[in-house]
Amino acid sequence: AELEKRVSIATLPLSDPAKPGMTTTKADPASPAAVAALMERVAAQPGASEWVDEACCRRYLVARQGDEDKAAAMLCETLDWRAQFLSGLEARHRDIRRANATGKLRVCSFADREGRPVLRMAPRLENCRNEHDANLNNLVYHMERLTGGRSVAGVPPSPDGKAIIVMDFRGFSMFNQPPMRTSRATLAILQNHYPERAHKFLLLHAPALFHAFYRAMWRFIDPRTREKIVFVKHDREALERHFEPSAVEWLSAAPGEGDGWDADEYFAEDDELPSLTSPRAVLR
Repeated sequence: AELEKRVSIATLPLSDPAKPGMTTTKADPASPAAVAALMERVAAQPGASEWVDEACCRRYLVARQGDEDKAAAMLCETLDWRAQFLSGLEARHRDIRRANATGKLRVCSFADREGRPVLRMAPRLENCRNEHDANLNNLVYHMERLTGGRSVAGVPPSPDGKAIIVMDFRGFSMFNQPPMRTSRATLAILQNHYPERAHKFLLLHAPALFHAFYRAMWRFIDPRTREKIVFVKHDREALERHFEPSAVEWLSAAPGEGDGWDADEYFAEDDELPSLTSPRAVLR
């Protein structure tokens, strides 16, 4: 499929992007010199002037443990991926709207206690399980919305560039479990093209079925990502450590049950996709 070509980098098995024969230079990820050096190395890449800044370079250095060569290779791959994938994202808004008609992905109206934006994922609201391309489009759209890549009302910038990703597994079953192909592509996109964007992954109410799926995915998860994964089961105090009481109340309700989801209102908040709420764009 056409999308497969555009996301070929994302769908490859997760691996170290260093090329054979490359020399490696260890550096302090927080070092201004290392950040400046990385910015200079990628400056000539298409899209670098619009997207790469010091914070971006710092994230890629941290993701590659301060290795400037590996960070540069990783960042160049992301710039190439963004040029291919994001250039046509608006044209694929119908896929996004249809894939997210139920609100299975949602950048919340509240932040965590430190001001970080929050993305909730709700497998029970899955409506197009086997539509690989549509689900990847939806994922990337929401990651851009979460990380400031979209001009969206009510989503303030994160104080540290990171976000909280909440995955609510109530209602998770073999009928809404994503195919392994889509799960691996999702993980690859998050780790390879949005490194160090997650502060925590909070996995709520994960059933035994998910734990079996998680064990199958374990070897593909980067060690730094593993450290951020927190399982939360019937533990209100764990949520209260991250969120204000009103947010805890909202997260305590099962997805799709009184959470106020309105697709028209949600997408209308995106100033760059006004066509999503025009009569001709509404999908039936």
